[in-house]
Amino acid sequence: MIIREYPVLVKRLQALIIDMLLLLVCLIFISQLVRLLNGVPSVVRATTFIIVFVLYDPFMTSKYGGTFGHKAVGIRIGKANAEKENINFLAAMIRFIVKSLLGWISLLTVTANSRKRAIHDLAGGSVVTFKKKFLADAAILSAGSIENIPPDILPVREEIRE
Repeated sequence: MIIREYPVLVKRLQALIIDMLLLLVCLIFISQLVRLLNGVPSVVRATTFIIVFVLYDPFMTSKYGGTFGHKAVGIRIGKANAEKENINFLAAMIRFIVKSLLGWISLLTVTANSRKRAIHDLAGGSVVTFKKKFLADAAILSAGSIENIPPDILPVREEIRE
């Protein structure tokens, strides 16, 4: 029997906040740079902002298995049927579009199934897992026992019979 653990909503929210702050800093930096370079057409400015905002998540997810926020909190995005493999760019783009359109509603659906897959994960054929199993177990070890861990921090375990 294999036991797999899936991150709870708190981890995803932490990653989202980190990514939002990172994007904000990048967009401010780009806007200041463009301001210093007088004469940059508005179309170029708008295109640059769109590229940074829209392509960050899908590119990072398809190429590296997650964004900087995901990496920082120890989670990754993989294929639903092969968790250690990255999803392709098209699947990552679909996942991002659904997540953007549904916003918080999509994230709040992570409690609806045992693998903690949100609507955008289902649309993109992805699943969010811990980057390394020991990260999940470290919380249990540091608390002394599984009973001492608050339910919102405790990773979800799914038993899979093979």
